[in-house]
Amino acid sequence: MTATFKQTHLERLIAGKEATPCVAVFDSVAQSGLPVVVEFARASLARQQRVVVFCVEHSVATWQKLLGQGTAASKDASLLTLIDVGSLLPFTSDASFFRSAVAQPLEKAVSRDPNTLVVIDHVATLALVAPSPPSLARDLNGIVTSILPGTSTLVFGASERFAPFSSAELAESLAYIAPTTLTIANYHQATRELRVVVDRAAHDLGLDTQANDASAVVVHVYSRRLRSGKLVRESVVLRTAGSPPSACIAPFPEQGNADGAPPAGRTVSFATAATAATAAATLAAPVAAAASSKSDATDPTAGLSFNLRLTDRQREAKERVVLPFMKMQISDQPGTASSSSSVSSGVIHYELDLEDDFDDDDPDADLDL
Repeated sequence: MTATFKQTHLERLIAGKEATPCVAVFDSVAQSGLPVVVEFARASLARQQRVVVFCVEHSVATWQKLLGQGTAASKDASLLTLIDVGSLLPFTSDASFFRSAVAQPLEKAVSRDPNTLVVIDHVATLALVAPSPPSLARDLNGIVTSILPGTSTLVFGASERFAPFSSAELAESLAYIAPTTLTIANYHQATRELRVVVDRAAHDLGLDTQANDASAVVVHVYSRRLRSGKLVRESVVLRTAGSPPSACIAPFPEQGNADGAPPAGRTVSFATAATAATAAATLAAPVAAAASSKSDATDPTAGLSFNLRLTDRQREAKERVVLPFMKMQISDQPGTASSSSSVSSGVIHYELDLEDDFDDDDPDADLDL
């Protein structure tokens, strides 16, 4: 049984209306999950919620640039705490590193405010210094169950299939401890897969210039609600636009939908009116363009490396060509210029074999028809 809601589940998660202790954001080489992780932090700062960010993959300066403009952090710096972890990573595995670099600073940070959003931008690097992938999952689970209060949420980025920084064992362990998993996909690649199946040879490396586009990402949500135990699955597209940036979220079409363009989305409630209008206009522009070229979206010749289309001159020349079987049909018609006695009228010549039993009499002569 499926149900349709007025607001997407991702909107409720970002706005803090859906309680969940842990959110795992799985990205890939084609698309980074950083835009989604940053959107969680922006939304929390906009509603005056404390945010603690552990900078593992990206530096403190990068996070200040992402969150320092147009957010509540610029007005009240005490809401945002940035902890540098990436520069402290050891060269070899260290079982005590997670405790000293993450767990202990987090205990001090959440003691100020029980309602805190904790962000680890990427745990794949932490897996390299952990004794084993399951041990990292246990450490993260210890943060959720022992350190964080009941109203706080842990959001961390991870790689689903990106060796050697991640493994299938680590991905399964992280998905097990997180009631909500967000799988990030490249918007342009996902839209192309809706239109035409691309079969690329294994040795063809290719060059995707639209990979890791932070302005639009596809998010596949898989969430387990804590109270009812029901599962929520959805696919949405998240776009960010404007300055300061705001988010627009719209449902993403499934594989069976012929129209590859997503419908116009709603601006997340934590955005201001000015940024909402800018983001909505940015989201509506490609939707209108896709609607005007709906025939191109279902055209199997679109996006090919060679041209299968005809110019007007080539199309006219093709229409003037008379095929051989059509020429015979035209020549057999009486009154045509090509009709003459020399043209055969379709007589069939057949020579009897010795075994043929041919009788000139009508076999149905006695039926009185």
